[in-house]
Amino acid sequence: MSATTAVRGAAIAAPPLPAEPAPAGAQVPLRWDGSAGRLVAIGLGNLALSIVTLGFYRFWGTVRFRRHLWTHWEFLGGRLEYAGTGGELFRGFLKALLVVLPVLLLVSLVEPLLAPYPAVAWAFFAAKLAGFTYFVGLAGHAARRYIASRTLWRGLRFMLTGSPWRFGLVSLGWTALTLLTLGLAHPFAVAARARWTLGRLHLGTAPLRFDGGAQALLRPWLVFWGFAATSGLSLWLLFGAEIVERLVEHLPPDVEDDEVGAARLMISLTVAAGCALPAVLLGWCAWSAAAMRWRAEHTVLGGARFFMPRATGWTVFRLMAGNLLVSVFSLGLLHPIAMARNAAFAARHLRLDRAPDLSAARQAERGPGTGEGVADLLGAGAF
Repeated sequence: MSATTAVRGAAIAAPPLPAEPAPAGAQVPLRWDGSAGRLVAIGLGNLALSIVTLGFYRFWGTVRFRRHLWTHWEFLGGRLEYAGTGGELFRGFLKALLVVLPVLLLVSLVEPLLAPYPAVAWAFFAAKLAGFTYFVGLAGHAARRYIASRTLWRGLRFMLTGSPWRFGLVSLGWTALTLLTLGLAHPFAVAARARWTLGRLHLGTAPLRFDGGAQALLRPWLVFWGFAATSGLSLWLLFGAEIVERLVEHLPPDVEDDEVGAARLMISLTVAAGCALPAVLLGWCAWSAAAMRWRAEHTVLGGARFFMPRATGWTVFRLMAGNLLVSVFSLGLLHPIAMARNAAFAARHLRLDRAPDLSAARQAERGPGTGEGVADLLGAGAF
């Protein structure tokens, strides 16, 4: 069934799939058979056309890229289809521009006026960060909702429910709590966001069920947090404190006494972050793998449960390190290779324990006509 037919259909039922478990030890895999080289060619072509058209083509280039990436995903004989259009992305961008630009202009006008009042200026700065965090969360959920509504499999479109405005509050609250607890609340934030994404996602009218709790994430997170904190503190005691003192001694002599304290604080935070960085880089891969397995194992569609048994810290490290090297050393030009590696990684590791029963599923509503504009402006795109 074509994407156009599926989009215009009113009540399409998914072709029935068997619900029996696979034989013992068997798995139902996903498959991605795309080419990184082809994605690079599309990406470079999109870049060239965007330059020629002063950036206007990038909306249509995004659609071209997604359609190629989507159509190479195959599962149980069905391939994903992307039904979005460049016109929708362009209109969403213009709508967001009309909202975001006046806000940014107002902030730029008010901020200099508060310079004589340090307490008020700091309060305004905190409010600005809170507002940015809120709108990043809002924009991300709106973008995911739009993309889901333009993605189809076996003629059924996906649907993501939930108010982006409310998700923005959820994201802001958990971000603030994570900062106040020095990161200890992060597993609960991850669980809350998973419930808002996986727990509100549908294939047609068939809901994905997410039954994960933060308790299962506490142990791997505390191991990571303790490893990073212990390693960072050790390096601070061995080298960090001395480095801070030497840097403070080399401050220009004309620096005022009150400015020395602020400079010392900034230097100390920077050096402390550097001390913790090696452990964070190593431990984050193991934590990410544990979170991936947790999300998959607690997500069910049509009686079939996902799982990622072979996703480990080492496999995630190779994925992240390779993507970073490719993107950085090519100045972003070969970033499509990283996207192809991500797709291949997911297809290689994500499995189901049976074929989902979607015989009762019907077509979902088409969803919002736009939704990625603010995310595009704020750099919070869902894809």
